[in-house]
Amino acid sequence: MGLGKLKLWIRKHWFELLLVATSLLAHLYVALSPSRSLLNWYNNDDAYYYFKVAQNIGAGMGSTFDGISLTNGYHPLWMLISIPVFLLSRSDLVLPLRVIVMTSALASSLTAVILFRLISHRLSKTTGMVIAVFWVAYNSIHAVVTTGGMESGISALFITWLIYRVSCMDHRNSGGWLRGHAMVTGLIATLAILSRLDNIYLAAIAGIWLLLDGEKGRSLLVLDIAFIPVILTGSYFLRLGGAEGFFFYAQSAYWFIGALLLLKVIFYFITGLYSPDRWAWRVTMQKLLLALAGPAVISFGILALLSADGIISSFPRIVVLVDAGLSLGWLFLTRLPAWLKSVPTMANVCVTWPKLKTNIGKLQLAISYALPNAFFLVLYMGFNRWMFGTFLPVSGQIKHWWSTLVNPIYGRVPSTFGGVLGFTVEGDTSWPLFFSAVRLVSNPLAEWLGVATKNSRLMVDLLGIAILVLVVYLVLRQNFNYWIEKINELGVVPLFAACLVQALYYGISGYLHTRVWYWIPSLVLGVLVLAVIVDALYINIASTTGERSGRLLQTAVVVAVVASLGTQLGRLYPYDVSNRSENPFILQARELEGLTEPGALIGTTGGGGLAYFIQERTIVNLDGLMNSVEYFEMMQTGTADEYLNRIGLDYVYEKKYVAEESDPYRAFLPQHLKRIARVGGIPLFQYLPGLE
Repeated sequence: MGLGKLKLWIRKHWFELLLVATSLLAHLYVALSPSRSLLNWYNNDDAYYYFKVAQNIGAGMGSTFDGISLTNGYHPLWMLISIPVFLLSRSDLVLPLRVIVMTSALASSLTAVILFRLISHRLSKTTGMVIAVFWVAYNSIHAVVTTGGMESGISALFITWLIYRVSCMDHRNSGGWLRGHAMVTGLIATLAILSRLDNIYLAAIAGIWLLLDGEKGRSLLVLDIAFIPVILTGSYFLRLGGAEGFFFYAQSAYWFIGALLLLKVIFYFITGLYSPDRWAWRVTMQKLLLALAGPAVISFGILALLSADGIISSFPRIVVLVDAGLSLGWLFLTRLPAWLKSVPTMANVCVTWPKLKTNIGKLQLAISYALPNAFFLVLYMGFNRWMFGTFLPVSGQIKHWWSTLVNPIYGRVPSTFGGVLGFTVEGDTSWPLFFSAVRLVSNPLAEWLGVATKNSRLMVDLLGIAILVLVVYLVLRQNFNYWIEKINELGVVPLFAACLVQALYYGISGYLHTRVWYWIPSLVLGVLVLAVIVDALYINIASTTGERSGRLLQTAVVVAVVASLGTQLGRLYPYDVSNRSENPFILQARELEGLTEPGALIGTTGGGGLAYFIQERTIVNLDGLMNSVEYFEMMQTGTADEYLNRIGLDYVYEKKYVAEESDPYRAFLPQHLKRIARVGGIPLFQYLPGLE
């Protein structure tokens, strides 16, 4: 590249270069800060799981947390990135932590660049700049995506890259796309999955979205794929009166969801519900009757056979009718505009099955997209089965198992239908940016109204949601169809569908102890929706007060967001650390070293930070998330103490209630424990194999 071309390239990409350079420079301040400040960056124990295993792999010990048993309780791509970094830990435990700060910052910066390109292409360059800076600098996003040392940074990067590819591949070559582009997009989808395995929902739905490129009804089809399981789950809740009844019949619900999802999509195609004509009472009602009755009768028969064969215990029959009623409402809601106008509207509702069936070129492109996903997933799962004895990470299996316990310390399954979908205003939510916006409205309302009780607060939050939705509608209403089209072009529909399916999966599968970094797809979704709102506001302001006023307002927002992040970085990672206490993981490690002998095995739940910093001792993970499949199986039978006896466990460092009264530990720990000390407010027990 000549000097002239280089200047042109820099001029063209000046904002992207400035954004990345500024972000990296700000995070270099953190990376070079004193260790007492730097360690505030790692605000959870889970990151150290990766770090300790990566350290052990680099030392030639294999994929092990404790050096005793092999484990696969992590997502593979972040581990592969961490391994070379933690070779540095041989000389300095803190040095690789500094490198990880910069690695996460780089991933976040590249994500912002992709967002800028996507939004600039579909909306405006000015809005793209605002959203890119917002992604890098907004505290709530930064705290989840960049801070902490987890896989969230690379997960966000590949999710955003996948959405960008999906958006840019629309309508290539007169409605098709090149096989090479499809395969590259498939590789990016594979990287997203390997970053976080639950990104498989987005990869699958994005593949369907691309397969239907050029077909007018793909938005509706993708939304149906997400809402058919949601509607059936809601039917269980309505029929059985809540979560307790649903989880009692959960086994049948899973079969029902699979059967109805496949059957309804097929019957909707057959009856023309993806290509609706103008409303004709008799014909339309016949189509609706067949579309609802066919799947209901067939799925009912399938579940009856499964029940008769003992594969499932039983299932509530009336749920079929409840689902049919709710599905009728969904069909009216989504097809009515096309029925009334006889032309595609906001959902572009027209998929022609014969054309899709005969389009061999699209089938080839679909294979090109799916091939990398299938190859690497089979390779990954096969390796896991060969090396660890299980196809998928043991940590996910354990978190599902926790929900079957009577008295776990890791939470409870959702008690409401809204909770199943992650719509919880307080606590962990699958839609963090949305509910942050709700709180901006409802908190002042609650303070002004003097609301104190939980029920009253819920009503205020619902009022906040209503106000927020109304404001967004007023912002978009002048060119509503135009903004709906922009939402489609940004890839919001497949991303929303994937977020909904992911939230439903965690909600109905009995998965406990979800964490904030699980919901990265939802963060990206929120940012893309925000981009549409920002662009609409910019156009409205520019049209009434002039373009300069709109840009000034956006600049003010950017300055405020950047200043907020700068203040936070300065407060959490100061260079003057004379009055700052030592990191709690290091303090606990040093105290345990003073109370235990070199070579001791110390069991604890969690223990990532302790394992990384403790010297000449070994931390054994008791909750099983970073332990072997064998240990998990023995926990299930209440015989895990046999495993602990065999490896020669010396101590247990755990809260008394957890070790002696909570499940699953009360089945195999209390009879072996003798309290000897207290470290950081937590008891240290001697583990005695023969103690009864």
